[in-house]
Formats: sequence, C-alpha cells, structure tokens
Amino acid sequence: MNTDTDKTEAIRNELNRIWDSMIADPLRALDDSKEARKQSLQIGYGKGISDSLFYQAWCLIFLSRLKEAIEILSDLAEQFGKSPLDEDYIRVLNALGVAYHDLGDNSNAFFYYSKSLQLSREAGLIERELSVLNNMGGYYLSSENFEQALNHYLEIYEKAKSHNQSKELLSVVLSNAGNCYFKLGELDKAEQYFLESRSYAREIKSGISESEILFDLAQISDKKGKKTEAAAYIEQSLKLCREVDNKRLECEILLFSGEKNKDVASYEKALELSKEIDSKQYYMEACKKLSLFYEESAIYDKAHAFLKESFQIEKELNNLAAEKKFQNLEMEYEIERNRRNAELFKNENRELRESLNWMTLLNNITKEAFASLDTNSILSGIFENINRLMEVTHFHAVIHDKQAAELEVIKAYEDGRELEPFRFTDAPEKSFAGWTIAHRKVLLINDIEKEYKKYIEKRATYGKGPLAKSILTVPICFRNDEIGALAILSRHKNAYTEEHTQFLESLASFLSIAIDNARNYEKVNELNRIISREKEELETANRKIMELATHDNLTGLINRRVLFELLEASMEQARRRGEILAVLFIDLDDFKPINDNFGHDFGDKVLKEVADRLKRTVRTTDSVARIGGDEFLILLDPVKNKSEARRVSQKILKAVSETILIQGHEVEVGMSIGISTFPEEETTAEQLIINADSAMYTIKKGNKNGICFFEKTSSAADH
Repeated sequence: MNTDTDKTEAIRNELNRIWDSMIADPLRALDDSKEARKQSLQIGYGKGISDSLFYQAWCLIFLSRLKEAIEILSDLAEQFGKSPLDEDYIRVLNALGVAYHDLGDNSNAFFYYSKSLQLSREAGLIERELSVLNNMGGYYLSSENFEQALNHYLEIYEKAKSHNQSKELLSVVLSNAGNCYFKLGELDKAEQYFLESRSYAREIKSGISESEILFDLAQISDKKGKKTEAAAYIEQSLKLCREVDNKRLECEILLFSGEKNKDVASYEKALELSKEIDSKQYYMEACKKLSLFYEESAIYDKAHAFLKESFQIEKELNNLAAEKKFQNLEMEYEIERNRRNAELFKNENRELRESLNWMTLLNNITKEAFASLDTNSILSGIFENINRLMEVTHFHAVIHDKQAAELEVIKAYEDGRELEPFRFTDAPEKSFAGWTIAHRKVLLINDIEKEYKKYIEKRATYGKGPLAKSILTVPICFRNDEIGALAILSRHKNAYTEEHTQFLESLASFLSIAIDNARNYEKVNELNRIISREKEELETANRKIMELATHDNLTGLINRRVLFELLEASMEQARRRGEILAVLFIDLDDFKPINDNFGHDFGDKVLKEVADRLKRTVRTTDSVARIGGDEFLILLDPVKNKSEARRVSQKILKAVSETILIQGHEVEVGMSIGISTFPEEETTAEQLIINADSAMYTIKKGNKNGICFFEKTSSAADH
C-alpha cells in the first residue's frame, strides 16, 4: 500500500508534468490539475492544493477564460498575502498581471506587475524579478513598440547572463528578442537570436520551446525566400510537436504550411486538431482556408459549407470580443466615476448622469447591432440611437473600396431623411472621410469654413440644406485593416466635444465587428446562390492536391536537395560551435530480389517500413532523406565523436534487420552504411556525401550489412 509520502511524491511529479505540458494542451492540463487538487485534498497535501489551483489559473489564461483565472488567482493572493516575500505569493501576483494584461485592463496589469517586481527585489529572487520584467515586455509588443520591446529584452538578457540565471529563462528572453528583430524586419539578427535560444532549449531538453523556435526559424527562412530550408524547419518542428504533444503549435504550423503550399491536407489536419484541443480560433481559420481553397477549385458546395461554419464561429468570437470591449469600457467608466465622486454633490450628479446616458446608449446600440446580420439595419439603428443624445443633421457610413480607389457612402441621412448611396474618390485631400481613412485618425472640426483647408482642398457639400459647420469623423478598422469611416455633421459651430469623440470611437470599434459579421453572412448567402446555379458543374469537379516538391512521394521523407541544404547550414553552425556532424550513406543489400519475387508494390511497402524504422531510430535533431531507389541519407546533427556515430549506425542496422512482415510474407533487409564526418573531413557538403558513398561501397564489395568510415589515406573499412 502506498504511504502518504509516496502519494505526495507522485502528486509532485504529476504537477511538474502538468506545468511542462500546459502550453501545448491547456485543456487537458486543466483537467489534470483538477485531479491533482482532488488527490492533494484527500491526503491533506497543502502545497499540492495551492499549486494545482495556481496551475488551473494558468491553464485558464492560456484558454482565454480570464475572469475564471482572475478569481482563482485573487483567492490565492489573499491566502498567501500574509507572507508577502514568499515566492508563491510573488508568482501569483505576476500571473494576475498577465491575466489582466490579456483582458486589456492595463492599469490593473501594471499594478500587479509592479507589486510582484517590488517584492521579488526585496526577497532577492532575481529569477522572479527577471520573469516579471519579461512578462512586462508584453506591453511594448502589444502596442507594437518593437524597438522599445527589443531594448527591454536585451537588458533582461544581459542581467540574466550576469546572474547565471536558468537556461530556460535565457531561452525565453532570447526568443522574445528574436521576435522583436523579426517584427522590425532584421531577419539575420532574428535568426541569430532564435538559433541561440534553440541551443538553450535543446540543452534543457525543452521540446515545446524548441518546436516553437523551429517554427520561428521556418518563417524567417520563408521571408528570406529559402523555401527548402523553411520546409526542413517545418518538418523538424512538426516532428517535435508530435513528440511533445504540442497540438496548438501543430495547428498553427499546418495552417501556415498549407497556405504556403496550397495543401488542402494540411488544412484538414489542422481542422481535426483544432476540434481535438477545442480551439475555436484555429478551427475558424482552418474553415476559412478550406473554404477559399474549394472556392478557387470551383467546388462551391464544400466552399459554402466551410464558409458557413467559419462564419458561425467568427460571429461567436466577435461577440465575445465585443463583450470584452464593453466590459473594459464599463471598468473605465467605474474608475472615472469613483475619481469624480467627491465633486458630484456640487453639480447635482450631472456629470455622472451624462456618463451613464452615454453608457446606456452604447449598450443599447451594441445589443441591437449584434442581434442583426444585415448591414443596412445595423446602420439605421445606429443613426436612430445617436440622434437621441446629440445633434446629427448629417450622418454618413463610408466603406473604402481599395480596388476601385473609391469611397462608398453605404448609409446617409440628412435631417432624418435617408439619402441614396453614392461614391466618390478615396483621395485624402478630396474629403474629410478620405482624410480620416488614409491617416487612420479621428477628425474633429468645430468651424468647417475656417479650418477645412488644413485637411482638404475644397469643402464638400452634403444634401440640399444649409452647409454643415461642425464635423466629427472616426475611422472604422477591423484587425488593423481600415474599412471605412463614420461621420456626423451639424449645422452649428462647436457642436461636438471630446466626450462625443470618445463615444463615437467606442461605437466604431463595435460597428467594425458587426459589419464583419454581416459581410461574412452575405458571402455565405452568395456562395449558396453560386451553388444553386452551378450544381451540375460542381458534381463533375475533381480535387487536385499539389504535392510538396521537397519530399519523396513514396516514403514522405525529405529529398536529397533538402538534406543537402540542411547539411550546408549545419556545417556552418558546427564551425561556429565546434560541433561534429556525421553523414550516413545507406544502401539496402540485395533489395532487387524482393522486387523480382514479390513485385514492385510489395517492394514499395518494404521501403516505407524501412523509412519509418530509420525515422524512429534517430533523434528529432537528425534528418533522414530518401535519395532514390533503395538509397537513403542521414544527417546526425550533432554527434560527440566517431564512436557515437558508429553506435547510432549499429542501432540502425539492428532496427532495420529485424523481420518485416507484409501481406503475410516475412522478409529480411540488410544495409551497407558508409560514414563521413565533419570537421574531420574539412570539405564541402557535396564531398561529404561523396565520401560517405565511397565508404558505403567498401562494405558492398565485402560481406555487406556493415559499417565503414571514410578514410582519406586508405580505403580500409572500420567495420
């Protein structure tokens, strides 16, 4: 029977496993954390109870269930608060900072980060201090201030190195710095930092971190136009993802590679994985990409089905985003109300009542907007509502048609009377709406006649009545892509204030989501109409999936060209780091009789099994290629010495020599392996392969099924 001590140790080990796995699969880690807490409660293991709750909170953060995370963390903060210099308390405060930052509440995020940072320094916990500083760098990244973020991470890195901090922290900070360089377009610098980060990740055997870094390197190679190198990094990253069960990153990689290679199979796999990990975001993106693929292939029924599915999910996500924005606005109004509380009695609560009026109006408008999927109805409702609390003699909702270089007024009112939609040029100097869209800035003018020349060449006239004297125009943006503007005008000077501006900006952020929902819905209906018109053609359409030019069609291994490029890159790294590489040239012994006796289909199945055994036998950092027929190349990157290369080769011989059972027939396959090493053979990548090939033929001429190292002075084998 297990003692409580044994159970405590088992829970501790399980919690360590959960911590390592939560980024890759937060949903499963959440369930495992709950089970660990249940077991801790049964034996009264206090540390296990608190740690499992803390891990639950982190899982909820990764799942964007931020309110639940904050509730748990707040309870833990109260529990640990009696010992403010305790590391557990400091970790909880840091996590609260992350949760509030993700929620968009920067004031609370800064408060908890600052408190955690202060206590870390007082307690002398340098690793905690640097961890908080690393998280605070997210402020600069979220505001796209990449230069400031980069300087921040570089300072953290230097401090971490000088204090001999953990390689895990160094890897994370270097990766963040690499991300900043990537955003700034300095690809060589980014690659350098990611490679160094990868070295630390490999040292601590963090497969999750390394898989993410490999994907970053793939994106850099893709940006540089090195397609085969990018494909190789993708291959390595995917392999690691599957080993460490990092399904979230695997989803992202599949979507990326699918788009680059127009590969529907990658999209379909990403769709399956997104459902498995319950990621609505990845599921929506996979549906969109599949819809576009099938639309371009003229398979409209499938395009329609996936677009309809993506629309439903995006609508749900957009509504959640709108709810989050509204909650943040409520929070801001609450803070402002408390700040001015002392003055409210002097002016009979006038300001508070006015703020609450704006808040109520905004709430009403957003509810109505998200209840409709018709752009026309949404905009009519908005006009009717805002006309209640401010003077709006003219109202214009403008959409930017980039392709036609025009602005389209899709909804217009003058003195409450609706006008016909109209178009005009998108040149910024021709209209206030054009200026707002081009500069992505709010425009508030309270005396148009006096000020218009600062913005446009000639003032426009709206409708048939007297000219407007005040105008307020705000951009409507969705996911950093300008899509239009919202404009209100009055025939009186000084009609609009900063408060009107803030209200209209808030309204525009909600309006962009509502319009996007409506547009997606309209596209679904349009595809539905296409399906009805072209049903007969759709039934005869055939799918065609492009194969990757970088892989062997039979085995799925990379081909000679990709391995050659990997070898060149690895040789350069080996020179800098003082590492050793080994190239294995493999030829199957007496493979021709298998094809002769059983047929080529049977032989192909044998080759696939050999390829699978080769992949399973080597490490994730090594690369296996099929270069034609029954020949394979393996790059061992790195090896400690020639003895390790020999040991791995013997392991390969043993794995492949085991009986292969196919279609009820047993066959045995031997192989001859020639090995060349670098930098012992200081030569080119091509010559290394030739040398390994030469060593392999030494075995072929003898007893076969053995190993031989290339030697410059002699053709003698090292069997």
